[in-house]
Amino acid sequence: MLNLQPYLLRPITTLSAIASDPVESWMWLREQYAVQREGPTPPDLYKAEEDWESRLCALLEVSPPGEMISEFWDLWPKVIKELGAKGVDAGPESFKGWNDGDAGFVRAIWLLVR
Repeated sequence: MLNLQPYLLRPITTLSAIASDPVESWMWLREQYAVQREGPTPPDLYKAEEDWESRLCALLEVSPPGEMISEFWDLWPKVIKELGAKGVDAGPESFKGWNDGDAGFVRAIWLLVR
């Protein structure tokens, strides 16, 4: 069961937040419910695999990632610097606790696109 006690202790603030953005409030409630239902994440669930880039290239039946990864690392610092100059904080856990800007995740997308 969701722990709603902190929100019930501040009813005015809670109702104000719901009234100001009901869609976002509903999405937050659904997300919290899903997280609670799933239970704790095992610590080894998202363990990094050694040599994942080569394995990914083998699965895609493309050449080894050497040159593509070199291109990525040449471009990555420039992109991060440009985003930072525009006020975008990219990187691990920078989007509401999610890891959308992690270099490994972006590198996997880079390999898929290239």
